This record gives sequence, structure tokens and C-alpha cells, in this order.
Amino acid sequence: RCSIRVYSVAASDVYRGQFLDGALSWVGIAEVLAEALESWTDDRADDLEAVLDVDRRARVVARSLVAART
Repeated sequence: RCSIRVYSVAASDVYRGQFLDGALSWVGIAEVLAEALESWTDDRADDLEAVLDVDRRARVVARSLVAART
């Protein structure tokens, strides 16, 4: 499914940036990505608007998980 790929790539992008900024360890990336994927819902991303919505939601979840760790 497209939506899980969009979700995981968006979350990973946030975590990669946090890692490069020193806010998240290498191991921490896998830990918070696993947490983020637990909150994923099996939404269909059939058009651009839906894909962008999945991306936005993933980034919100990713940022909140990183913030909760600090």
C-alpha cells in the first residue's frame, strides 16, 4: 500500500533531521519509527491530496514522539 510507504518515509525524514541536529540517537531513530508505525491507520492514499494528508499526519506524530523523548 502506498500510504504505509508515505507514512514511514515522512516519519523517517523527521527522524533523520533530528538525528543530524543531535536531538535523536541512531538507535533512537528505529525506536521512534516503530512507535510511529504503531499509530499508522490503514488509510487509502489514492490521490495527491490523500498522500499529502498521510505525509502531514506522519510528520506530526513523528515530531510529537521526538518531543516526548526530550
